[in-house]
Amino acid sequence: MDETSLYRFVVIVESGSLSRAAARLKVTQPALTRTLQSLESRFGAQLLRRGAGGVLLTPYGEALLMRAKLILAELRYLDSEVDALRNLATGVVKVGVPSGLGFTSEVLPAATLPLLTDESRLELSYMIGTRDHLLRALRHGDLDFVVAETTHGSDASDLAQERLFSDHSAVIVRTDHPLAARRRIPVSALITHPWIVLSDSDQLETVLRGILAEQNAQVKRSVLRSNSALFVRSAVSKTNAVGLMSLDAARTDLRNGLLMELVVEHRGQRVPLPTRELGVVYRRDAVLSSAALALIGELRRQCDRRAGRKPQPTRSRASH
Repeated sequence: MDETSLYRFVVIVESGSLSRAAARLKVTQPALTRTLQSLESRFGAQLLRRGAGGVLLTPYGEALLMRAKLILAELRYLDSEVDALRNLATGVVKVGVPSGLGFTSEVLPAATLPLLTDESRLELSYMIGTRDHLLRALRHGDLDFVVAETTHGSDASDLAQERLFSDHSAVIVRTDHPLAARRRIPVSALITHPWIVLSDSDQLETVLRGILAEQNAQVKRSVLRSNSALFVRSAVSKTNAVGLMSLDAARTDLRNGLLMELVVEHRGQRVPLPTRELGVVYRRDAVLSSAALALIGELRRQCDRRAGRKPQPTRSRASH
């Protein structure tokens, strides 16, 4: 078993058939069949079931696929690290990032540009997605690290986490919305307008619906839900809908005066807004490359600057 055999196995699974994998790898189908047979002989188990519709993983194949991706990822890290020892301005970094517009349009570019010098030969890839999607890719070895909501539950025991910034959910409307003139409003004022809920703010929706239930009231208009910050921001800015979204998703438009945050009250007190901590998340068993650590350091500096915090020293490779 070698790197080539593992890579071929991953491509077969991703392609869904031996013929498509052969075309992608530019090898013959009999050659791929021999590779698969060699792997099955090595493990003493059938890895794939082949049929008219393509290939399906067996439980043994699923186990090998997960480990093969991790092994290939570590080999990729090794290649990057060796290059980085020759020249610290080289390397390949694959990062998962949240969909919040403030982070992706401000923090991420500001952290990236200092690394793109005339001497650098970095390859940076950013995947935008939901937390679950990004963590799944991280665990499969498709990403080096992700920026996502940090947790302390058992589901994160295999992950290391470092805090970057705090965010909270908010009730957002366009500046000429019928509710905008009041600024401070009771929860009941929201029920006559459509709601558009960003997936990271479903907890705020639960809080508001709970208060309405106490008052024997409920939302009277449509409710749209999406995991796209861009869609929610655009829909709220063009309609009379009330947006429930993370502040980071609306930050740029709030600063530019296109959207505004409403203060929602219950019994004379502001409704507590759910908050979340976002940070760098990576696998505990991974060794981050110099290029990845450099990017994390820039992200941390940008987040500290936005929050008015004194920048923390960049973590050394030896401390990882």
